[in-house]
Amino acid sequence: MEIKFDRAAATLATVEDLRTSRTQETLGLAGAIYKGKWEAFGQRQSLEQSLAYYLRGYKEGATSDYGYTGINAAFVLDLLANLEVAEAQQAGTTSETALARRQEAGHIREHLIATLPELLQQPNTAWLEKEWWFLVTVAEAYFGLARYKEAGIWLQKAAALPGVPGWKMEATARQLASLARLQAGNATVAALESWNHGASEKKRERLVVSALSSTPQVIWGRLVLSRTIRSVT
Repeated sequence: MEIKFDRAAATLATVEDLRTSRTQETLGLAGAIYKGKWEAFGQRQSLEQSLAYYLRGYKEGATSDYGYTGINAAFVLDLLANLEVAEAQQAGTTSETALARRQEAGHIREHLIATLPELLQQPNTAWLEKEWWFLVTVAEAYFGLARYKEAGIWLQKAAALPGVPGWKMEATARQLASLARLQAGNATVAALESWNHGASEKKRERLVVSALSSTPQVIWGRLVLSRTIRSVT
């Protein structure tokens, strides 16, 4: 199975040199390949490679790819931070690197919510208002900053779109559930969050489920969120 990811990366490299590419689409695909490889095999090096590609893409302009590489860079930063906190715990110490990664993830999300919504006011990008991925990207940026009310507004916009395939909802539910797990870890392990841990989990679940429940396909998402978010407490 590992060969599958290596072949995908090699194929992508035939199109453009991944060492020097500044094309956001290419860098986003490379980041996704190595993130998938990490999910399959758990090798931290793959996650570091994924982050490098996503960050390079994000630095080319947050609005140029409508937040795709940026929101994924922030998520991978949180993943790496949690791994580093766990390693530091085992050694009986703390991780300054983990704190720095979380701060960088926060800065990226702040930048995204400051710039992406403005695209809807521009005639040539107003069409993004009807794009599922754009709306949930903004929602995830707010969600990652624990600004749940604003996240809910954008999730409701996404849920109101007609004819959204179930797999898109599934992917969004998984991403938000994973982010909720990471945030819960931040609160209990590093004490970086100021809100009450137990209440925040319930608030997250109510927010996401209620925002997505206007569509019948969300039954799967309900199950994922209820089983995954509650299991972290």
